Amino acid sequence: MKTFVQGGHTILITAAADIASGDVVKLTNMIAIASNDIASGEEGVAATVGVYTLDKNATEAITQGQTVYWSSADNNITTTATDNQVAGKAWEAATATATEVNVAINI
Repeated sequence: MKTFVQGGHTILITAAADIASGDVVKLTNMIAIASNDIASGEEGVAATVGVYTLDKNATEAITQGQTVYWSSADNNITTTATDNQVAGKAWEAATATATEVNVAINI
């Protein structure tokens, strides 16, 4: 028997440190976007699908549809896979000097 649990658009997380609403949360093999402020040690909800405007590395050009990664070290989107977590696909192109890019997360 298969039991429906939920639509998969959100996930319940426990904050290892304080998380602000809108922060990117790196999980084992995906990212999520905090839906509200979550205090360290508390549970909260984070989105796992959707298109979000995220900070990006301001030296890299990104093409529409390109796979992009979340750099926990720099707290931004990058095109560099090494040591970074897959974030999703660029929803639109971004110039090298742009500081933000729209990303469809976890696709």
